[in-house]
Amino acid sequence: MKSKYLTTATKNTMYVRTNTGVGLNLRTAPSMNGEIITSFQPGTAVTVLKKGSGWYYVSVAGLKGYMGSQYLSATAGKSTKPSSTKTYTSKLYNPNGGKIVNFRTGPSLNKSIIAAYPVGTSVTVLSQEDNWCKVEINGQTGYVSAYFLRP
Repeated sequence: MKSKYLTTATKNTMYVRTNTGVGLNLRTAPSMNGEIITSFQPGTAVTVLKKGSGWYYVSVAGLKGYMGSQYLSATAGKSTKPSSTKTYTSKLYNPNGGKIVNFRTGPSLNKSIIAAYPVGTSVTVLSQEDNWCKVEINGQTGYVSAYFLRP
């Protein structure tokens, strides 16, 4: 990224805050196309090194990279993830740019895929445990990673 698009920030602390309660990716470049270095859970403290348009260059847990600025908060408040005890409607979303999301038999990448649904499909979220949601799609119950849901 060209330095003219970044401003030097006073080293300030911000906190990961996502709408789904899923971790926020730290990337090698200020873009959804940047390689994912790792992910950090809501509430994780992040040191902002430079601010850019939509992306911040940060340091966290000894690593440096880029995080989407809309998912960082000046306060260490609780995550805004929906309550796991109430059902709600969501849509499948793929922040990696894919056009489908896998619907699985259980809350793990090791579980069998029941079906793959297109991004934008409406789902009813029945519960959430850690980073997985039990959902109903077209009358069938299965699991989707919370990473692929948009409230």
